[in-house]
Amino acid sequence: MPFNGSPEYIVEDTVLKRFYISGNTLYIEIIDKVTLKKDTRIIHKNITIFTLNKDLNGIIHIMAIDTLGKLIHIFNNGESWKKNKIENINFSSNLIKDLRLYININDNFDAHLIMLVNNKYNNNLWKIMHFCINSKNWSSQKISDIFIDRYGISIKTDIDKKGNIHLLYKSREENQYTLFYRKYDIKHKKWNPIERISKDIEISNLGILCDTNNYINIIWSHLQDKNIALNYLKKQNNTSSFLNWKKSKTIPTSISNFTNPILVQNNNHINLFWKRNDKLYSTQTKLSEDNWSNIKTINQTINSELFPLIYIGSKYKDLPLVHVPFTYYFNDMQNHEPYIVGLGQLNEIDNLPKKRLKSLNNTGCEFNNYIDEIKIYFQNNLIAENLISETKAIPNNSIESNLTSIQNFLNNLIYIYSEIENLKNAELFLLNSLTRIQNNHAKLYEKLKKLLVDYEQLNKHTNSKK
Repeated sequence: MPFNGSPEYIVEDTVLKRFYISGNTLYIEIIDKVTLKKDTRIIHKNITIFTLNKDLNGIIHIMAIDTLGKLIHIFNNGESWKKNKIENINFSSNLIKDLRLYININDNFDAHLIMLVNNKYNNNLWKIMHFCINSKNWSSQKISDIFIDRYGISIKTDIDKKGNIHLLYKSREENQYTLFYRKYDIKHKKWNPIERISKDIEISNLGILCDTNNYINIIWSHLQDKNIALNYLKKQNNTSSFLNWKKSKTIPTSISNFTNPILVQNNNHINLFWKRNDKLYSTQTKLSEDNWSNIKTINQTINSELFPLIYIGSKYKDLPLVHVPFTYYFNDMQNHEPYIVGLGQLNEIDNLPKKRLKSLNNTGCEFNNYIDEIKIYFQNNLIAENLISETKAIPNNSIESNLTSIQNFLNNLIYIYSEIENLKNAELFLLNSLTRIQNNHAKLYEKLKKLLVDYEQLNKHTNSKK
C-alpha cells in the first residue's frame, strides 16, 4: 500500500500484529505464528498518522492524530480498543510527520511522543517537539528548529535499556547540512546538550541503534566524489561520553551508491543492511567490537517498492534476540508475502499440495456467526424508545422537584449518548466482520489458484510417465 506518512508497525506477541493506515482508517492484521492465519480488523477511522509502543504489562498504546487534528490515545485492555482524546492538543493547522512513541519503562503509562511539526508559513521550517503525557496531565518542549527537505526523513530515534531517548537529526544551515545528536535523560527529565556530529553539502540516510551492550551506533551518508558514501560512528552510552564518537577501522569502504541503510541487532551481532539497485547487501560485527565482515549479497531480489516499518519486540521467529528500531519491507511478488529487511520473510510459505488442500478445507467465512453476533447490539438498543418517551412538565412550585426532573432529563440524555456509542461500536464490528469475509474470500481464491497450478503440474508429470 502507498506510504501515507506513518510507517507500518509489527508487534511481536503470542501472535504477530501488523498495524497500518489505509484510506484514513487504522487497521490491525493479526497473524498466527503457527497456522499463519490472518485476521484484519478496524481499530479507528479518520486517522491521518499514528505511532505505537508497548508498556511493561504488554498493553499496546497508540498515539494518533485524527482528521480534525486531535491527538488521540488508543489502547487495548485485552477485550477491545479504548480511546481517550488528549485535551488542548490540536494540530489542525500544522503538518505532522515522523511520530515516535516511547513509554517509560518504570510506569504503566508515562508516554514520550517525539514528532516534527511544520511551520505553516514556511514549508521547509519544522520544529522537533517532545510531548510528555501521563494519565493526569501533559507538557511539551521544543527540542530544536530545523530546516529540512519536506519529503525526506530528517530525524531518527531509539531508546536504550534504561529508557533514555536518543535523537539523531539534521538541519540545513548556509547551503550545508549539519548532523546533530541529543539524548533525553529519563531520570532527570531533561535533554542533554547538543552534539554536532558532521557537516556536509548533503546528508541523508540517517540511522541510530542503541544495542544491549550499552553502545550507541549511528549511520548516515554524504556525497564523496559524486558517489554516496557511508559514515558509521559509535560511542559508549554514559555521562562521560560527550562527543566521544569513534570511527570504525574495519567497515568496508566499498559501500557506496546505496539507499535505505538500516542497523539491526541480531543476538550478539550488529548488522548493517543496504539496497543497491534491486539487491540487498549486508555486513556485520560482534557487539562492542570493530571487526566488520566482508560484504554479503543476500539472495533476495527487491521486486517492488520499499515501505518504512518499525518492529516492536525482542524476538523474531527463531531469532532469540533482535532490536529493530527502523527498517523497510517490500511485498515479495514471487512468494506473495512481505519481506522485512534485516529479518527476512514475514510468513513462511509451504509448497506442498497436501498442506494447501488441508489449509483450503479449513478456510471458512462463518458468515452466519458474524450476523448472529451483530444482532445482539441491535436487539438491545433502546434509543428510539427513549427518544419518543413522554416527558413530564417541570412543576413550578418546587425547586427540589425541578432539580430532580432536570437531573432525570440529563440522565436520559447520557443514556441515549451511551446507546449512540454502542451503535458506533456495532457499525465498527460490522465493518470488521465484512473485512474478515473479504479476506477469507481472497485467501480462498488464492488457494484455489495455487491448487490449480499444483494439479496442472501433477497432471503433466503423470502424462510424461505414460
